[in-house]
Amino acid sequence: MSETYIDDYILVYFNNSNSYLILDTKTYPFYKTFKLNKKKHEYIDALDKSYPINLKTSFFNTFTDLSKKTNTSDPFLVNNDIEIISNNSKFIQVFDQALQIRYDSIKALNTVYEKFSHLETISKHCDDTIIVSYDNFGYSLKNKNNTAWHWDDKNIHLFQGKFTFELLNCIHNKKEPEWLGTFHASTVGNGKEAIMLVGNSGSGKSTLSSLLMFSGYDLIADDVTPMLGENNHIYVLPAAISVKEKSFEAIKPFVKDFDKLPALYVNETKGHQKFIPPKPLKNLNQLDYPCRNVVLVRYSHKPIKTTLKKGDIKIILEELISESWLSHSELHAKSFIKWLSKISFHELRYHHSNEAISVFNNLIPLV
Repeated sequence: MSETYIDDYILVYFNNSNSYLILDTKTYPFYKTFKLNKKKHEYIDALDKSYPINLKTSFFNTFTDLSKKTNTSDPFLVNNDIEIISNNSKFIQVFDQALQIRYDSIKALNTVYEKFSHLETISKHCDDTIIVSYDNFGYSLKNKNNTAWHWDDKNIHLFQGKFTFELLNCIHNKKEPEWLGTFHASTVGNGKEAIMLVGNSGSGKSTLSSLLMFSGYDLIADDVTPMLGENNHIYVLPAAISVKEKSFEAIKPFVKDFDKLPALYVNETKGHQKFIPPKPLKNLNQLDYPCRNVVLVRYSHKPIKTTLKKGDIKIILEELISESWLSHSELHAKSFIKWLSKISFHELRYHHSNEAISVFNNLIPLV
């Protein structure tokens, strides 16, 4: 276990479970006592008598669970000698990398390919190959190193995430142990530095990222933001932006033939979505950027005054970490915590997009 102060909060890292916990000055004594008293009755007796027993027990159980060693093996990994017969191919060009996507069914392809279809090329040359497959038992994927995974239909999101991650490795010629993590965030930049946008589904971060892109900012990544452990830089992932149905009217004026783009049904809550290809980067030779600002996006459906203020670190960190993949490497964990200690956290509340874009110029001006 290790801990660090970030403003008025304490971030605790549990290396056994690769978990992070954000505590304030009122809850930190519960953790401090746990470090010294690992037996339940000793822990309860050591805390102030004014605390209810059920509160003491709850904290003890939480800390105990986070301290347990977790299994780091990948449950979806299968024998690398598995045969995946995929006779159909798509070819995509990503910067200077040409990739072949082999597939055995349209269902397997459509599940992962739509957000990268704007990169398609007619060239048959390829530097690396990714194979995807679907059968009665679920989805399979084999990467350029012939490592294979399999997921059932209930874990389709993990299949999609793995495809994106393997594509990322191909683009930047990296391996999994080199990445610090991938964050559930959208990231834009001004050609020199990046700014990360976080928020739960429906918060408006992808819509705002689109509008910032149309206003002159680079779209560095949407929805999946990768960070390398070596330098804590955000790396470009040129996936299309997924825009939900409620944002169609806001995006439509900026996209030629918007109505002709396919609208894919997501679910009853989100309705349909369209994928908006990213615009070319300002500097095609720079594919990674430092990030010193994280913004929690809060879009309001009702007109409100646009505000950009210092964000609640606990809320933002919980949003940033909860749905992200983070490396199990202790070295990467220390690097991540060090990066967090240097970050400025903000909260943006807005209804009018032009006002939100205007305040962004105060954080990272266009160059």
